[in-house]
Order: sequence, then structure tokens, then C-alpha cells
Amino acid sequence: MADDYNFAHFRTSNFIVDAGRTLRGVGVRPGQVAPDFTLPDVDGRPWRLREALDRPVLLHFGSFT
Repeated sequence: MADDYNFAHFRTSNFIVDAGRTLRGVGVRPGQVAPDFTLPDVDGRPWRLREALDRPVLLHFGSFT
């Protein structure tokens, strides 16, 4: 599983870029529709955000480490 994880995202340079985007207000604003994306569900099957139209969605991001 660790081989599939994008550890490079946690480099300092990425934190600085992400912080700058946050301060400039780049990204989805509260009340805006989020762009569609696909992620694996807990059983490994693909799940698309658009499958949850008109329902609240909580995205929880975590790490195995």
C-alpha cells in the first residue's frame, strides 16, 4: 500500500504552494458545486462524486502512517 501513496505531496515546496493557493482563495468556495472526481470506496470499487448529487457528502482525508 505504501508504494501507491503519493508521499511527494508532503514536501515543503508543496505545502508552500498549497498555502499560497489557500490565501488567494483558489479552489472551491463554500456553496459552490465541487468538480466531479472518482475515488475507490472502502471495498475498492470506483465511486464518483456525481453519484451523490443532492445529498451531503463528507470527505475525510487521512493517512495510513
